[in-house]
Parts: sequence; structure tokens; C-alpha cells
Amino acid sequence: MIKEIPFEERKERIKKIQEKMKERQLDAYLVHSTESDFASVLYLSNHWPVFETSGVIIPQDGEPILLIGAEAKPYAESRSTIKNIRLMVEYRESAEPEYPGIPLSGFKEIFNEISSGNGIKKLGLGDYTILPMPVYDSIVKALGDESRIIRAEDIISDLRIIKSE
Repeated sequence: MIKEIPFEERKERIKKIQEKMKERQLDAYLVHSTESDFASVLYLSNHWPVFETSGVIIPQDGEPILLIGAEAKPYAESRSTIKNIRLMVEYRESAEPEYPGIPLSGFKEIFNEISSGNGIKKLGLGDYTILPMPVYDSIVKALGDESRIIRAEDIISDLRIIKSE
């Protein structure tokens, strides 16, 4: 029998990550998933990245954002418990299609939004080993020289060890 994880439990997972972020003074935390390694995004949002890669960015305070490619939008809107969904060229499928006429967000815009314009000084990465280079390069460019990227896989993996009843 497949059990549906309650919405409130997924919200609690986000809150626990935000607590760990505060302990480590991380301004934001990003997890990433692919079709073959989907656990982190699914764990936090109920979105399974079957069309394109995806991510969830979590601010230290406030609501998370689901990051997806344009082709995954209808599927994500029907499944995700995270309702703030952004389409990004970095999360498109690997053939790198163009999306003319479709508004896309960028990391700089998202970082400014989740930091209330203060910028991200420390970004924790929860899935560093599977993060594609185009995504990583865009993150580095958007952060600028004054910011740091911190490997923080343990934050998500420590939570995922605890199973729902």
C-alpha cells in the first residue's frame, strides 16, 4: 500500500531544515533531484522529477520555492505541496530546448526574493554530488564573489533517515 505523506508533515520537514540553517548561519539551502536520484525534492515537495531535473530552495525564514524546467509545470502544479513554483532554464531537460515566450526565473532574482534584497552570503547545498554543472555555474554567477557555497548534504540526509509512521 502506498501511503501519502500529509501536507503538514512536509511543512514540518521544511521547518526542521530552517532550524539547522539557523544553527549553521546559512541564508538559503538548495536540494536537487533527478529522475534517477529523486529523493530530496520528493521528500520536501511531493514532486517527482520525471521530465526534467528539479530543486527546492529554502530561505532561512519563509516559504520554499520549487525550481523546475518548463515542461514539468503541469505535473508539478498537480502534485507539489510547495505552491511557489518557478520555471528555470537551468532545470530544463538535458537536450537544452529553447522556451520562447515562456517567462523563466533566474537564480539572482530568486536569491534577491528569498533574502528580501539582502543577498545570499552562505548557500548550503544538499545534493552537491548530483548538481549539474549548468546549475552550479548559474548559482556561482548569481551569488557573486562575496558569497560562499557550503556542502551540507547531512542536513537533508539526517532528516530522511527518520521515516514516517
